[in-house]
Amino acid sequence: MRKLTFRYISLLCLIFLFSPGIAKTAAPQVTIVKPWARASTGPTGAMYMKLQNLQGINDKLLSAQSNVSRKVELHKHVMKGKMHGMERIDHIALKPGETTELKPQGLHIMLIGLNRPLKSGETIPVKLVFEKAGAIEINVPVESVSHGLAQMQHKECCHKD
Repeated sequence: MRKLTFRYISLLCLIFLFSPGIAKTAAPQVTIVKPWARASTGPTGAMYMKLQNLQGINDKLLSAQSNVSRKVELHKHVMKGKMHGMERIDHIALKPGETTELKPQGLHIMLIGLNRPLKSGETIPVKLVFEKAGAIEINVPVESVSHGLAQMQHKECCHKD
């Protein structure tokens, strides 16, 4: 009787271990593409990138962290009349199988209360925290202000929707 019980439990463990979707489920994945931060001389900075949600489920960028500033916030660009501005948001939604772009005059990550100016050519450590994909640590290259302007002008010139 003991042998039969042991075999039965062993068989159940093997089935559980090797059954797809029961014992092994892959963690949701988000890929970060072309991250960059704008060089700065003032007390704030901004970061941009593309976030690819590779899973078939919704996810959210909940926060970002970096030791180069006092605070890091998620923001969106807004128009109030003829004035450009930005508002803090509590997350950035990532739809399944889609890419969400963080860009100048759009969604972006603000570095508030910089400890020092961000200089072109350096990299800064950043931790992105997602609802389902968890924390992802990246090194973000700092680019000149003209890098962002060139990207915006290229899009305006060559990618009219």
